[in-house]
Amino acid sequence: MAVARSKLAVIVLAAGAGTRYSDQPGAKLLAPLDGRPVLQHVLDAVRAFVPRITVVVLGHGADALEQSIDWAGEVRVRNPNPELGLASSIRTGLTALAEPGDDGAFIVLGDQPRLRADVLEALAEAADPDAPPIIVPRYDEPGPRNPVER
Repeated sequence: MAVARSKLAVIVLAAGAGTRYSDQPGAKLLAPLDGRPVLQHVLDAVRAFVPRITVVVLGHGADALEQSIDWAGEVRVRNPNPELGLASSIRTGLTALAEPGDDGAFIVLGDQPRLRADVLEALAEAADPDAPPIIVPRYDEPGPRNPVER
């Protein structure tokens, strides 16, 4: 197993029902993409970044996700009330970061399969310790943004 290069954590939000995709909870995160579930792509990118800890927040469809993903040391926690929305999953993930002293935490979406480790690395390198505590990446391409940003 690779050694973490920093004291950065990653929280992967994977508790949503994905009702715009399917009536089956968790189906969006398990949808095949290039032969692997969507969530697996996200976890592989996070692993390549090598954070101190990765917390995956599960909720809707958690049992199916637990059985279908190739887990590799991620801390998995369940949001007891995922119907309360994204903020409740963020709280659940932050609570799971029990060790004080992290330099920060990335919050990534479980349905963001094109996440790349080099983007996480660039953001980590560009972080300014004197800047506001929340940074939202923006890309040059126009299009939809992360719903937390709105």
